[in-house]
Amino acid sequence: NPEDVEAYNILGKLYYDAKDYDNSIQYFEKSLSKNDKQPEIKRQLADSYFEKKDFNNKKNSIFFVEKELE
Repeated sequence: NPEDVEAYNILGKLYYDAKDYDNSIQYFEKSLSKNDKQPEIKRQLADSYFEKKDFNNKKNSIFFVEKELE
């Protein structure tokens, strides 16, 4: 189901665990595009960017995550 947010979350986590950060980012982004009120997924997205060593991406920022946890 293309609207299933949880399916995107699960796929993102599976790709993250497999160290396929490009695909984990893709699925976490899809999940957030359907429901942007998911602080845990935002943290996992930031972790994916960090593991990819994409330090210039604003989503790889502790401030991005902290803002969502307030």
